Amino acid sequence: MCAAAAPNPRADFEALAEEARRRPWALSVEHQSAQTEITVTDWVFANAILGQLYYPFVYERLPQRIAAIRSGRSDVLASMIGLGGSDFAQLQRIAVWCNEEYPFEDRERIRAQQRAYRAFGGVDQATTPVGVCEATGLSARPAARENLALQTDIPVLIFAGEFDAATPPDWQAAMAQSMSRGRLVLVRGGGHGAGFAACAFPMTVAFLADPHAALTDACASAPSEADFARGVQQ
Repeated sequence: MCAAAAPNPRADFEALAEEARRRPWALSVEHQSAQTEITVTDWVFANAILGQLYYPFVYERLPQRIAAIRSGRSDVLASMIGLGGSDFAQLQRIAVWCNEEYPFEDRERIRAQQRAYRAFGGVDQATTPVGVCEATGLSARPAARENLALQTDIPVLIFAGEFDAATPPDWQAAMAQSMSRGRLVLVRGGGHGAGFAACAFPMTVAFLADPHAALTDACASAPSEADFARGVQQ
């Protein structure tokens, strides 16, 4: 079913990104009960796709949506583009990131990663893009020990989403290595915020009731959070 509805989503995506790069097109997007004309560049298109990669009920529909856009359904792309403001406390995020994490980042490595994915138009989806901390003057120089992995024997329960594009499972696995009583649970088909998955809730309740008790991995036998066949039917 999936293959018939969207036989090659990657090729469709790359073709659309290249088209937006070479010949940006006009698109009408609803904003505050009115239609706003925007220009779809490769950056705009990449941002629209990236916004679909966080939650299973959204990205399970992505192959079908990309195929629909490739077939000329501009309304599908319009529905994926948001023109509203962010609900994040951006100044707080910038202040924390610039003072606690950004000082340890390799700027050139970040830029190289952006160049490696040409189809995404060089979109920087980092919590704080390169240059923001310098521009705001929030350029702290914390001690090197602030970047060391946390070493603890306190029981910790960690959920990782199989398809989490923001914080990949490898990151959680690396974090768990320095926690002698850390328990890493992989949520199949899970995305960002995997701890909110259906299989994760009873595990969280049991863990909070007794962090030292043996814990059954309810997610090991649970169905995938993402159902791409269901996405085709929606």
